[in-house]
Amino acid sequence: MALDDDDARRDLLLNKIFEVLDGQSRGYISRVELAHILDAMQADASVKFTIPKSLVPREGMKDSRVSMADLKTLLSSLKLSDLKDVKWFAESVVKVEKELR
Repeated sequence: MALDDDDARRDLLLNKIFEVLDGQSRGYISRVELAHILDAMQADASVKFTIPKSLVPREGMKDSRVSMADLKTLLSSLKLSDLKDVKWFAESVVKVEKELR
């Protein structure tokens, strides 16, 4: 039962992250935006997860669309606590972006 609860929490967190980053309800998020969010989180000493290799920002990184299914695959190595941090950070970034507009 606990595994089912963790799976449900994981799905909920991934859905929330996707909703936050897909503010225009396009059905996809930006790979580059997601990569930069994960990279910026690394500046916090309390962040302990490793960025998935395909999301490590690099010079000339091309943007592409990330679907909900892609997001689940890309962030599959992150623990629930990591996903909570990603959700909080993404919400903060989006809030600041809105305030700057």
